[in-house]
Amino acid sequence: MITNSKEILSQDEKTALRERIQDICKKAVSELMDPTSQMSDEERAQYQKIFQKLKQGKRLSSAEMNYLQIHNPTMYQKALRVQNAKERLQTRLEHCRSKEEANDVIAMEMSAVSDKDPDREYMLAGLQETAKEYRQDSHYSRLPDTREQAKKTKNRAYHFEEDDSKNTVYSPI
Repeated sequence: MITNSKEILSQDEKTALRERIQDICKKAVSELMDPTSQMSDEERAQYQKIFQKLKQGKRLSSAEMNYLQIHNPTMYQKALRVQNAKERLQTRLEHCRSKEEANDVIAMEMSAVSDKDPDREYMLAGLQETAKEYRQDSHYSRLPDTREQAKKTKNRAYHFEEDDSKNTVYSPI
């Protein structure tokens, strides 16, 4: 007759039961952590495509952002952060007067991403992609190389406008 309920299972049975419970818990946690665990093959392929675009720093379409917002809110927040950083860099680059200044802005934005940032990989990829696109743009190719050249160009343009205004009457329209 059993006197103590703790003696129902042998030590080996207890160990086996503990291991089984740990396996079940690990599987449950991994399914919760893996956003693709409950997806069909088609959904999984679409998610992987979006994930790769984000990893490469490419811009996500509004449909892809909506998909992430519905199926993976955490990844959506990361994508939104990357998109905002890219837009901020693009805005700053549009105001640059020389290639030197543009390169400094790019370096500053990239160095501002913390080593401890959990989204660092995505942020850097996005900023690098934006910088690459900007350098391929015709606006960048028309910029003077240095700040000094930009100042000279600006001064020349100012003097040209000043001389031109003496001889020309401009309409307020």
